[in-house]
Amino acid sequence: NNEQLFLSRAIQDTTIDVVLCEAKAGSGKTLVSLSNAMALINRNNPYESIIYIRASINDVDQVEEVGFLPGLEEKFAVYYHPIKDSIEYIARKKFSDSKLKGAELEAAIVEETERIIAKYRIQFMTGLGMRGRTFTNCIAIIDEVQGQSNASLQKMLTRFGTGCKVIIIGSQNQIDNKFVTKFNNGLSVLLDACSKPQTLIKTFAINLRKVVRSPLSEWAETIFTK
Repeated sequence: NNEQLFLSRAIQDTTIDVVLCEAKAGSGKTLVSLSNAMALINRNNPYESIIYIRASINDVDQVEEVGFLPGLEEKFAVYYHPIKDSIEYIARKKFSDSKLKGAELEAAIVEETERIIAKYRIQFMTGLGMRGRTFTNCIAIIDEVQGQSNASLQKMLTRFGTGCKVIIIGSQNQIDNKFVTKFNNGLSVLLDACSKPQTLIKTFAINLRKVVRSPLSEWAETIFTK
């Protein structure tokens, strides 16, 4: 839809450093962000990889301590479902006209998913362990920003060096962190900043208000956010 096209153009505009998207659930923000990040890399821009970062379990100071780190990688996997769903969707679309069926089709989709992750060097991260790191020549998608404190988001954004583009997505209707509100979370601070003239970088902000996931998703979004 038109909203997604505006977001796509902003992401593909290499002069824009930070793209901020506040959107309803089911508006396609993750898929649009990923597909356009892939398109940018295909155009042989300086970007070499895609980093997907999602807020960790909660946003209190204790999470930064090593003793609180989960011991199994599987415990982190739940935080990567949105981006992995989008990768699988893109892979599955490639075989929409294929004659493959059943297990053979599913195996081909798994292989294509792995190829996409390898080709675009897609990395999956939470906010844990980012302090002190520096990322260069990458496109970052920071998800669920409405659940992050100012300190947490500041830590993430200050990790990016030269040749980086940052896509920030979230929804003020989906705050599930008891330590922040719609007035003081990282998303609200960035929305306020993007409404003012910037001199150091070029920013773009957009709202996605059209739900495309399903009528059921739109109904749920409507009745619970009056």
